[in-house]
Amino acid sequence: MGIRGIHLVVALAAWATLGTQIYLTLNDADFSGALAALVNLFSFFTILTNTLAAVVLSAVALAPSGRIAQNAPLRAAVALYIGFVAVVYHILLAPLFSPTGLNWLLDQMLHTALPALYIGLWMGFAPKAGLRFSHALYWLIYPLAYCAYALLRGAATGLYPYFFLDPTAAGYGPVVQMVGLLVAAFLLVGLAQIALCRAVARG
Repeated sequence: MGIRGIHLVVALAAWATLGTQIYLTLNDADFSGALAALVNLFSFFTILTNTLAAVVLSAVALAPSGRIAQNAPLRAAVALYIGFVAVVYHILLAPLFSPTGLNWLLDQMLHTALPALYIGLWMGFAPKAGLRFSHALYWLIYPLAYCAYALLRGAATGLYPYFFLDPTAAGYGPVVQMVGLLVAAFLLVGLAQIALCRAVARG
């Protein structure tokens, strides 16, 4: 199996995982609540980022010379984002949940297996040339926009996707501190990632 085939298999696994999660979500909602259930599902950084990873993997498999496949900053950014999906989940969120059966499998796919597979494929096969340290600043747009969306939607609906973005318990102070820490972590890891890529490209 070639590089494209490997990317296709992982992409199909990602789409199957996301599709199953959507099915379970809709299965738990009545018809009138189906749209709200979908909106709620796609209000999670995990789901959005795994969807983004699935799109990139599919593009690499089906159009290896296309703009997405050859876009080094984009592929590196997705690696950064999905890496944070795994790290934040296992440090902050995993102790709070005990899923079983199919839910456990989906949980592991979204937070462990797919992030590891994407990052492994990125490290081994993605283009590394052309990355600049300024890209790390652009990469902050996605997590910052997500935090703004989550807070605005939470203020309007009372539904917050993650406890560390929920100001109802202790106010906005802890939320702002957590967002600041996450943004700093995104920036520092992104800069280190770019430095590594530049070293490999010179290599």
